[in-house]
Amino acid sequence: MKKICIFNLKGGVGKTTTAVNLAAGLARRGKRVLLLDMDAQGSVNNCLSSNDSIKDMYHLMANGAELQECITHMGHNLDAVTSKGSLHTINKDLAEKSNRDFILSMKLKNLNSYEYVIMDCPPQFGTMTRNALFFCDEVFVPVCTDILGYKGLTSTIELIEEMNNEAGNEDDKIKVSRIIPTFYDKRLRISKKILNMIEDEFYGMVSNPIRANSKIKEAPEKKKSIFSYAKSSSGAQDYSRLIDYVLHSESFPEEEECSHSEYDEAVLSTT
Repeated sequence: MKKICIFNLKGGVGKTTTAVNLAAGLARRGKRVLLLDMDAQGSVNNCLSSNDSIKDMYHLMANGAELQECITHMGHNLDAVTSKGSLHTINKDLAEKSNRDFILSMKLKNLNSYEYVIMDCPPQFGTMTRNALFFCDEVFVPVCTDILGYKGLTSTIELIEEMNNEAGNEDDKIKVSRIIPTFYDKRLRISKKILNMIEDEFYGMVSNPIRANSKIKEAPEKKKSIFSYAKSSSGAQDYSRLIDYVLHSESFPEEEECSHSEYDEAVLSTT
């Protein structure tokens, strides 16, 4: 089972969009996927149809509920534990627990019914984020291709490096395996500049860009993934490439994917 955390300290970079479409895309490829919404904003619930009456992430983390009580079936091969406003108090509610950063790890320690667990994290370093980071195998960092996005990326990487410096051994270190440029518009000089900066600084870790695309923004209104809403859109094409990478790394874990510049330029020319 592969556990992937979608995290960036900056908001508005496409974390939920990436988590939802990565999970949905893997499920469409025949993988059994569990999507966890670790954010009190509950954006996963807003992006996909779910049962509001079911127990949610708060019940799992703070009220002693078991995983099966909190799972919503989203579609073929895709389950989720959604979040609602109750998570806004989670830091206070768990403050006295000595194991508060490892509750998710303990709750899911015997989980073996899924091939992938995808976690959508909030844009802050609170209890939910720490639980996700300590549970995951690897971190994907979406980053919008503007200067504030770049600064958010560097802050996020610095935070993870600080955590790794405090780690007791190599097995406890958090691996940032993929940086995902989002809202990329080739017509904009700043988009191209920031993408080049990211690729220069994080060579070999950067995925193909997720192009700015209206269909990606429209899909949550219809409670659909980009693949269900607009399967021929550039957004669906770009997230399909990200899923190709994930599946390829599963089969060939020692290989690195090429940078975006090695992709067909004709594909990237449409914005």
